[in-house]
Amino acid sequence: MFYVVNDATLPGSHAIPIAAGNVELVRDISRDALMDCLHSEAMALSTEISDRLFGRPDDPDLSDS
Repeated sequence: MFYVVNDATLPGSHAIPIAAGNVELVRDISRDALMDCLHSEAMALSTEISDRLFGRPDDPDLSDS
C-alpha cells in the first residue's frame, strides 16, 4: 500500500510506462499522476497475462466442441 500526497510533485525526469511496454520521459510529474500511470500499466499487464494463460471468454479456440 502506498500513501501519497496527491498534489506533491516529483522533481526531475521520470520514465512513465505507457501502452505496449514502452515508456515516456516526463518531467516534474505529480505523485497522483505517477501512481495512476503505474496502476494503469499494472492492470493492462495483468489482463494480458491472464488472457495469454487462460484465453479470452470470447476466444473461439476455447469453445466446446
